[in-house]
Amino acid sequence: MRAKPSAAKGTYLRSITLASTMGPGVKIDPTRVKATASTA
Repeated sequence: MRAKPSAAKGTYLRSITLASTMGPGVKIDPTRVKATASTA
């Protein structure tokens, strides 16, 4: 989120998927991550 350009409007991160090298991907909701990061 720190890398978001000031001219960018709307949703900057649309989707996040976390995966190990050979493991299955796990989708993460960006809105929950943002809410968690702002409270911490």
